[in-house]
Amino acid sequence: MRLLLLFAFFVLLTGCADQYGKYKNPPEYITTPSAANAAYFEAYDETLKLWKVPFEELYIPTTNGIAHVIVSGPKNADPVVLLHGMNASSTMWYPNIGALTKNYRVFAIDFILEAGKSNLYNDIESVEKVTDWYKEVVFALELDSFHLIGASRGGGWRSN
Repeated sequence: MRLLLLFAFFVLLTGCADQYGKYKNPPEYITTPSAANAAYFEAYDETLKLWKVPFEELYIPTTNGIAHVIVSGPKNADPVVLLHGMNASSTMWYPNIGALTKNYRVFAIDFILEAGKSNLYNDIESVEKVTDWYKEVVFALELDSFHLIGASRGGGWRSN
């Protein structure tokens, strides 16, 4: 009987484990940034103080580098993915995050080719590769379906 209770307790604990726990450890480029990145990351973190709702930062390994994602909102709410504008980062969403997190679980992804805390390892030379990168991130987040909000170039790609 004791063994059965212990097993049930273990299942309960592991079942309640944080879904994204494996992505929470900041990588070395964040924990010991280069001189060039240190000031930027400090400014980024200062801007995150404007977020005004609880959040967690995730660092998701992908084929082309590490994706930085800011997650906020109720865990069981419908997911919304935010794609920031050109030459910006996910911190640009701070004026909107309070309203969005009332009804949604929000995932703000720092685009790997723009400013932010994502870190590029391999060149991405086409829109198809960008799409593949976003697919990897969404797959890691286990988002089967979600709403999508983008600003500026984050709102869509135009072919010539």
